[in-house]
Amino acid sequence: MAKFVSSLLGQNVELLTSTVISAKASAVSGPVTVVDYHTRSADIEATPVVCHSLPFPSQVYYCHKLSKTRVLQATLEAAEGGRINAVAICHLDTSWWSSKHPAFAALNVQPGTEVCHWATESTLVWVRNSNT
Repeated sequence: MAKFVSSLLGQNVELLTSTVISAKASAVSGPVTVVDYHTRSADIEATPVVCHSLPFPSQVYYCHKLSKTRVLQATLEAAEGGRINAVAICHLDTSWWSSKHPAFAALNVQPGTEVCHWATESTLVWVRNSNT
């Protein structure tokens, strides 16, 4: 994984994951409020790398680069007080996605529309270090 990520992003990278900040957040099932957020990959050409955990007896990840994608990090707060440090992935160009992609039906939008989603706790999102 390290070799793949560094071949695409260089060696000065940051790992972002969605994490529970307070115990109450593990049971969040309703609406949440975005308390604050900031962009973690402002350069659209920076191609973040995302690694998805796969269901195997040992830990296995499927990693791929994302083009024309913005990564955001946000603090979410549930009505019952739980907090989550969440990573959002925004696909800025979905014009090449299948028109049958479930995101278009769920959001009632057409291909080409920006689509954003939250990364799960087991998803690893790698971006270039913004402090350089």
